[in-house]
Amino acid sequence: MTLMSTTSKLATSVDQLTGEANVTKAQLDAKVVLVDAAVVTTQAEQTATEAARDEAAARATDAETHLAAVKAGVTYQGISAIFAEKAVTAVDVFVYDTSLDSDGGAWRKRCQHTSWYNEPLNTAERGARREFPAVAVIIAVAGDAITIYDADDPMLPMWMVFPRGSTTHWFDSAQDVTCVSALNSVVCVGSKFDEENRGGLRVFNFASDTGQHFAGTYQSYNWYYAGGIAQRGITGRTYNGSGNLIVDRRVTDVTLAALPDAPIDLTTGLPVPTIAVSTLGGVSIIKNSGAVVNDLYARSVYRLEFADSSLVWCPTSNPENWFITDKIGDVEDGWVFSEYLRREDLIGDDYPRGPQATSANNRHAYLGDSIFATSNTVAPSAGVFLYQRGRAVSFNKNEGLIAKITSTFNSGWMLGDIRGAFLSSVDSSPLSGGDEITTNGEFETDTVWVKDSGWSIEGGLASYDGATYGSLSQQNSGIQAGKTYRVTISIGTNASGAGQFFVQLKGAQSGQYNFASGTSYTFYLTAGSSGNDIGIYSNSTFPFTIAKISVLGADLDVSPRGAMKSAGLLVHGSIIREQVASGAELSGYRGFSDLNFLSLENTDALDTGSGDFSYMGWVFNPSIYDTFLSRSDGAGLGWYLQRGNGQFWFSSTVGGSINAGAIPDTGWSFICLSQNNGVVSGYVNAALIGTGLGSANMSIPNSVLTFGIKRPDLAGAIDTMTGKMALWRFSATAPTPEQFRKIYEDERKLFQPGAQCTLYGTSDAVTALAYDPKTNLLHIGTSAGRSTFDGLQRVANTETPVTTAISAVNGLIAEQWRHDR
Repeated sequence: MTLMSTTSKLATSVDQLTGEANVTKAQLDAKVVLVDAAVVTTQAEQTATEAARDEAAARATDAETHLAAVKAGVTYQGISAIFAEKAVTAVDVFVYDTSLDSDGGAWRKRCQHTSWYNEPLNTAERGARREFPAVAVIIAVAGDAITIYDADDPMLPMWMVFPRGSTTHWFDSAQDVTCVSALNSVVCVGSKFDEENRGGLRVFNFASDTGQHFAGTYQSYNWYYAGGIAQRGITGRTYNGSGNLIVDRRVTDVTLAALPDAPIDLTTGLPVPTIAVSTLGGVSIIKNSGAVVNDLYARSVYRLEFADSSLVWCPTSNPENWFITDKIGDVEDGWVFSEYLRREDLIGDDYPRGPQATSANNRHAYLGDSIFATSNTVAPSAGVFLYQRGRAVSFNKNEGLIAKITSTFNSGWMLGDIRGAFLSSVDSSPLSGGDEITTNGEFETDTVWVKDSGWSIEGGLASYDGATYGSLSQQNSGIQAGKTYRVTISIGTNASGAGQFFVQLKGAQSGQYNFASGTSYTFYLTAGSSGNDIGIYSNSTFPFTIAKISVLGADLDVSPRGAMKSAGLLVHGSIIREQVASGAELSGYRGFSDLNFLSLENTDALDTGSGDFSYMGWVFNPSIYDTFLSRSDGAGLGWYLQRGNGQFWFSSTVGGSINAGAIPDTGWSFICLSQNNGVVSGYVNAALIGTGLGSANMSIPNSVLTFGIKRPDLAGAIDTMTGKMALWRFSATAPTPEQFRKIYEDERKLFQPGAQCTLYGTSDAVTALAYDPKTNLLHIGTSAGRSTFDGLQRVANTETPVTTAISAVNGLIAEQWRHDR
């Protein structure tokens, strides 16, 4: 190849590359133009997007404002005013949020074919809207049937009325409605008129446009209503000869659940609910198969509630128990309970304990996570109990958690076989003890005491002739309303051995005790607000004498065992009580010394041998050798729990000593000493910090337990507690890691500034309970107003009395007065 040809080819290649480069540049220039145009477009789109965003935010704000208005309209103040204007008196109220239905309420959009959707609007029985409300407030009306209100509208307009009519109407003219509930388009209404076809349970299915009447055992058949729901005020029904009768026509409560195995209704596309009905003759379950099965006991039942796949119910003729029946979808006719929660003040070894189950005074609510709330209006069970089921030992023993909340204390979570719960008061006044409060308590002279007919004092004895009922009393300024006292009465002689006596402190009455010559009785009693300061009463018709009565300052054991045994702590000297944090309600106890401390004199309940146990509570700012608890027999056999040299220190002559980890010296800390399967463990703020050397034998005969001081017969100096203590509990059960965490997380909120933890006001008589499944808040009604709880903490309250009914969903709260069921 010649040089010229090579040069020619190189020139051609250069020209070709130059041409391609020019083309690429032109293409790039074109693309730049396109990109510039795209930037302009994108900027415009961004501007539009930002405008849309701002508009959406504005709409969200408007929606929140509207929602707030809706909620405000159906809280107590709003709804009561609306009902007052409408002259409505409710016996029950149910907030039906269809978003909680199995399909999220989508069934409401598939009802254009139904009779009720197409019936005339703006009539006496129908409002202005066709579609079923997303949220409805359903009222069982006293002296009438039910009215459904549209809660999508803050003015709460009437959406539909079920009128009363003749005995062939869907509701007859003498119907006595008692309760209402709803789920998956099914609305259930109970009544208890004691005559023929009246009473029973009515079931209305809005998605299928049908109605049915379960008439109860008075008749041998049920009813189907003719036509659709639009015919509710028109005569017409047909017999259903298939049986499936509920146990009694006097219905007191109803609840529904869509169980996991529920079949799909081919007409509605929804899972078929299981319906539980309580009556004055027992409990019936209308299964999702359509079959009706009744409980074995045939007792009057006023309250029931589904708890996942279990049913909680309380028969009134067996007042000590709240029953729990598991796997309710599997039960057959003659079904029984799986577990019960025994009444707290009855003698027995059942645990845990709950309120007395007495007639219509009980209330209940299921909170999820195996937790349910129960309550009563009757002392000593007044207040609210929160119960989380744990491992079942037997049908009457469960290692779960229970807490009791009243207007004066919050027990914190009490574990399993709870043996005592102390330092739980919200009273910030000092505790004083040591000095005898009773004047002339040994009857040395015939003075001070006011003797009703039949009583006399002579020779160091107070004598009762058994002929005339009356009291022996004295006025005594040392007895203060709301304070707790230890009362000891020594019986001299009793002619017959029959009869009983009781004591009152300012109107608050102790249990009744049998007479036995030469016997002493000790119990703890919180003084009332009026009446004789100290009064002794008897129903005996035989003569007896009293040798001595002693009244000393004390701190109450708020555990169920304390209610059962009337137990408490004896106050030595004076103990300071003050808020655990600024503005908080719970009180911390401090000021301990060798002269000022608390003691538990009868410690048999703490004799757990080498078995499981737990001691837990809260301490604040403990110094280097502060002692929290100590127990011994006076001869060196025992133990103490302290912050020894800054560590968790369980020093013991009964085995299982621990010296490990660290306890903070600032702020509040949660301390727990436990033994599980022979292993002693120490926990600080729910974290394991050490285990013991061997197991501990906690049975110590003739021993005393002290708070805030080390017993003098134990080795070393008499160390006292310089910081504060609160919420101390003892149990014959060891907590699980999950229970440790729950107790710590729930209770630590009570030690924050401003934390409230009791029922608002002074009343413990709970008149209504409702749990909001969307906000996870529990609403508790009393004569003082509505207390709203998040776990153990009260987060809000109203001051308007609630007499009998609350229902709440997603912050929408309906309250109303109602008559007793």
